[in-house]
Amino acid sequence: HYYVQLNPNETNIERALEVSWEYDIDGITVSDSTVMQVSNVYVEMAEIIDELNLGAEPTDPNYYPLQELKIAERMSRLQINNYTGRKFGQYSGTQTAYGNDSDTVIFPERMTSFTKLWQDDELIYDSVNNYNAYGYTLELTETGQGIRITNVESDIMVLPPSAYWKGEKLRWPNGARLKVEAVFGYKYVPSEVRQAALLLISDNLHNDSLWRQKYIGEF
Repeated sequence: HYYVQLNPNETNIERALEVSWEYDIDGITVSDSTVMQVSNVYVEMAEIIDELNLGAEPTDPNYYPLQELKIAERMSRLQINNYTGRKFGQYSGTQTAYGNDSDTVIFPERMTSFTKLWQDDELIYDSVNNYNAYGYTLELTETGQGIRITNVESDIMVLPPSAYWKGEKLRWPNGARLKVEAVFGYKYVPSEVRQAALLLISDNLHNDSLWRQKYIGEF
């Protein structure tokens, strides 16, 4: 038996992880790997059992094996994502928007944090390497979909001379292509989404949706 210990930094966002290992048997070296998918569930297994009043042990009434609960949760998550056009976990990537001569630029997807920003393919902000060509603090808006220039001096180092400093008040240049590297989604699953997931899980476990579609014409 082999196991790999994962820490929260590796499992806090949705991603694919490849685990590779190598061992010797009778002088023969064996190499192999396994790819696993990290997913942010909308409802934990213990909460499903408690909220839906399911059996916790095989001898309990209304008991479902753990594998069936996992499948039902996964199906509910896909249904919610498809219906809303959003993911309510966290995942990393990049996205692009265009400046409009305002101090705020709005991106297509909600973000929980960002680490890098490019303007017309030139890196202008990198929090990992302590670099900020603007010299002013950049922050997420309240909705998480925008990045705002606060026009307050940043603690992150500026490498002078900065071609992006425009005077006392800075704005995103009109038409400038801005690409951000960020973590998208939600730090915490909204309560409405959790409740919807529980209802869909119950449907998927008991085939209620199939019953309604096949036998119920009207209420």
